Amino acid sequence: MDELRDRNGARSRRVVQWGGLGLAVVAAVWVFHGVDPREIWQRLTVQNKWWVVAAVAADVLGYVIQGVRWKLLLAPVGRWRAAEAVRAIYAGLFVNELVPMRPGEILRGYLMARRLAVRFSDVLPSMVLERILDGVWLVGVAALTTLFVPLPASVVAGSRLLGIGVAAAGAAVVVIAAAPRFLKVPEESLVSRVGATVRRCVFTLNVIPAALLSSLLPLSQALAFGFALKAFGIPVSPAAGIAVLVIVRIGTAIPNAPANLGMFQFLVVFGLGLFGIDRPTATAFSLAVFLIFTIPLWAIGGVAFLSEGLSVTRIRPEFGELDPVEETG
Repeated sequence: MDELRDRNGARSRRVVQWGGLGLAVVAAVWVFHGVDPREIWQRLTVQNKWWVVAAVAADVLGYVIQGVRWKLLLAPVGRWRAAEAVRAIYAGLFVNELVPMRPGEILRGYLMARRLAVRFSDVLPSMVLERILDGVWLVGVAALTTLFVPLPASVVAGSRLLGIGVAAAGAAVVVIAAAPRFLKVPEESLVSRVGATVRRCVFTLNVIPAALLSSLLPLSQALAFGFALKAFGIPVSPAAGIAVLVIVRIGTAIPNAPANLGMFQFLVVFGLGLFGIDRPTATAFSLAVFLIFTIPLWAIGGVAFLSEGLSVTRIRPEFGELDPVEETG
């Protein structure tokens, strides 16, 4: 029975992975269809390299902020330095650049569980809370953006669906935190332990500064994207730039190909097209901005990944070796 369940689970994962890769291929075909490669090459010209430096700095700052926030959310579980959080985040991001469906999110949780000598289930609630906070701010930014620039109905619908998902996730967190006490399950069971960890992570004063700190994440991302637009002289307003970023963030919320390759370019070209940017220019910028944000991530993430003693050729097997405490109950 367990073997059949494992086979069905593996088959489902393959279907999702190949579906995501197929979607990325379709998106890439749409981006480059009918566009002369020579026109793309001509438009790959940096007008001011210092704006590129500023874009990379703002992007890196976003991950530093995320590391500090994770440190705050994990305080009830264990004490550790924000620099260690940033390193685990970058190691996970590096894996996401190589493997579809973003398994790096799981990897960074295991890395932190190993460092703190706790169970993965003790770390997981803080990561779920991170995503809820990110979703809340993304929905808020999307709603605010519609006051200044029109967004396509599909994007508005996507932001509403995201809002519903965030609300559902928040409700699930509350239920998980309260259920063990209402059901009176044994304290040593996995359900009770997870519920206790959720209560420690959620019902703590650290959530307040973490929520406020989360507001700086969309700000750093907006600055990074805006600086990149200025570096290549893309003539759109700041509000339009934020609107394009919102489209990209909502469109890539669902895991797909490694590094969101294909889908990222499609969303950038689609978004810029709404504000009158021609296809060759938008396509060239989608490639340039992808490299601006990805190359530093490869470099920093690769160093972080190797510093954790991991091996690129054994990413999947090592997932099972990182949890230092056996899950029981």
